[in-house]
Amino acid sequence: MPVDRYGTNWPIADLKSYAAETEQANGIPSGGLVALIQQESAWNPQAVSPAGAIGLAQFMPPTAAEWEVDPWDPIDSISGAGRYLAWLRSRTPSWTATLAAYNYGIGNVSRNIAANDGLNVSKLPTETRKYVKKLAPAFGEDPTSSGAPGATPQDSSGLNPLLLAAGIALVWAGVQS
Repeated sequence: MPVDRYGTNWPIADLKSYAAETEQANGIPSGGLVALIQQESAWNPQAVSPAGAIGLAQFMPPTAAEWEVDPWDPIDSISGAGRYLAWLRSRTPSWTATLAAYNYGIGNVSRNIAANDGLNVSKLPTETRKYVKKLAPAFGEDPTSSGAPGATPQDSSGLNPLLLAAGIALVWAGVQS
């Protein structure tokens, strides 16, 4: 059974306070990490997801090992989540993409970004779309807005209107010369 160095009755207010400090130390928008942990585990340090994610920040065991995080330890889990989010953010174009990567994996999100000239939220799995939609506002972003950084807007035809407009402009420029 996992060992919680701090006891199973760690006050949630104290954990939230530490998460707020971790946000500041890692350049995470105020309230973002707190909202993420609420979503991930509802502040239950013993949480285990059906997929096998563990602890407050719901680290998968290989990720916890790679980041040298004890996912059963609430303080280590919060600190590790802060470091991991900052690392993901340095590799993604927006907090929306960072959240998608936290939920779906950086490799999957990187492929989505590369295939769509930016993050296409509509092509993420349903669970990840719901996750991003719920958490992005806590990070100061609206993933449904076509102006969201790193988001590739899509109209009902599935065409990217930004690329379509660029193509029309190129054709028009060719006609004018």
